[in-house]
Amino acid sequence: MGDRYVYSYKVIFLKTFLIIFLGGGIGSSLRFLINKFIKTPTNTFPWGTLTANVIGCLLIGFVMGWAIKNNLLKTQTVLFLTTGIAGGLTTFSSYIFESFALSKQNYISALLYIFISISCGFVFLLVGNWIAKNM
Repeated sequence: MGDRYVYSYKVIFLKTFLIIFLGGGIGSSLRFLINKFIKTPTNTFPWGTLTANVIGCLLIGFVMGWAIKNNLLKTQTVLFLTTGIAGGLTTFSSYIFESFALSKQNYISALLYIFISISCGFVFLLVGNWIAKNM
């Protein structure tokens, strides 16, 4: 009985790992495409990263609101969409690096980027959550 439980746990863990892995690949690819579509000349405001982070916040807000409201999404589906896709799409390390790079050129731009990223991210998370709960 114990070996069967361990085997079952390992299969579930591996399946969950692969689901998150695939979602992360999709999210990272989306971030790449967003940054290519929203071309930002060198040494200017990082609109692509901001857009990816805001979309990721909207996605997480929507998915979690929908999951809580309807209890319809399986845990692995929520992990695929949030930890996988939204986690791969959003990029805190790029956000921090770009904030740092902007601060070297213009502190006002850096502070504006930080403020817009945090406030828009939070607002879009709330909007996604509200949409999901009111559908």
